Amino acid sequence: MRDSTFLDRFLLAASAFGAGLALGLLLAPEAGRDTRDRIASGAREASAAAQEKSRELAVPVADRARATAQTLAERHLPLAEDWEVVDPDTLRDALRSDLTRG
Repeated sequence: MRDSTFLDRFLLAASAFGAGLALGLLLAPEAGRDTRDRIASGAREASAAAQEKSRELAVPVADRARATAQTLAERHLPLAEDWEVVDPDTLRDALRSDLTRG
């Protein structure tokens, strides 16, 4: 058995590539433009389906978030009413006077 040279390997690869290219052109189901159009159409349909599904899923999530926010507001609103509202200027003045005295 003889050693294959670079030229032999190159010729084998080139002929295999050529044969594959020829078979691809002969057996191609559609023209390039048609294939690209079919792929683009499929991508648009998939995008529209994904958008619709996300809308369907967003509605129950938003409803649940609103219900949870309402429950939390009802639970914690009485606690908030017990707090005294402090004016920021009054608080700042009180802190300054404590710092100057101390």
